[in-house]
Amino acid sequence: MLMASLLIVGVLAGAVMAQEQIVIRLGHADPPQMDGPEHVFSLVFKNVAEATSGGRIKVELFPNGQLGTPLGMMEMVQAGTLEATIETGVAANFFPPFQVINIPYLFMSEDVAWEVMDSPFMAELIEEMAKVTGMRCLGISQNGTRHFTNNVREIRTPADLKGIKFRVMESPVYMKMLEAMGASGIPIAWPEVYTSLQTGVADGHENPVSIIEWSKMYEVQKYLTLDGHVWSEDALFINEDFWQSIPEDLQKVIIMAANQGKWAGRLTEQMKSMLTAVDALREYGMQIYTPTLEERAMFRDASQAPVVEWMKTQFDPKWVDGILEAVAEAEAKLGYR
Repeated sequence: MLMASLLIVGVLAGAVMAQEQIVIRLGHADPPQMDGPEHVFSLVFKNVAEATSGGRIKVELFPNGQLGTPLGMMEMVQAGTLEATIETGVAANFFPPFQVINIPYLFMSEDVAWEVMDSPFMAELIEEMAKVTGMRCLGISQNGTRHFTNNVREIRTPADLKGIKFRVMESPVYMKMLEAMGASGIPIAWPEVYTSLQTGVADGHENPVSIIEWSKMYEVQKYLTLDGHVWSEDALFINEDFWQSIPEDLQKVIIMAANQGKWAGRLTEQMKSMLTAVDALREYGMQIYTPTLEERAMFRDASQAPVVEWMKTQFDPKWVDGILEAVAEAEAKLGYR
């Protein structure tokens, strides 16, 4: 009898554990490489969540666009057919104020951006987005500071952009930025970018140095200008209804995993862009130009104000004013003003 009772208890305990295990399917667009910031973010998130929860959380990773485009995966998260995704540049399609982080030449350095991403302003924006869209942002890592590449000419000033067709992410702010400087943007999903540049559908594109290198864009692009026009996010989103169904103790574990994952992604991108990728791109034959401070000011003056004014007509101006204030506060805190 004792053995039979213990067996029954064991079976029931196993059943309860199986019922309690929470499975998070997480999709992203990066290939499964250790120098891809989205993939590193997802790996650290998975390992911390599973280990810290004692197996009560299981994270299944789907890298390399297995589940679709970044926009498509966000739609799946909103619909509840996918629990989570790490996106870059498409969140504004669901909540337009999110694109304030992509105001051209907004952040003077990455540490200012990190300070703003972890600020009370962003916490308020994230809460509002969760209410409006049914998707909650658990952490913002970095896809990198974005730069222009093309096959037409070397770009030294905004005038050099005129007439060039650039692939952009599926986010309207990039279109407006290019329009302000006389170029045009073509929204193309990431898996199709290499072929589009190879076949001339687009003349150029823009991306962080790390991504230009690991995606082998140097094979289909000749010129690179390190202008740093937009700081680009890797943001982890989870379905809000799913999130609210998770016990509070496991929510804390997931937040811990997201915090550690976002920092791993930030540092991965920094190591690649700052230490190894630029030299590698030169060796691969790209012609690289770094604008002077005066030239960078020309890019900022040509694009920032028109984009800011446009944004204020698209949604509540408080979000635009709010991030500008958050940037000023971050710069002061870090000793830059």
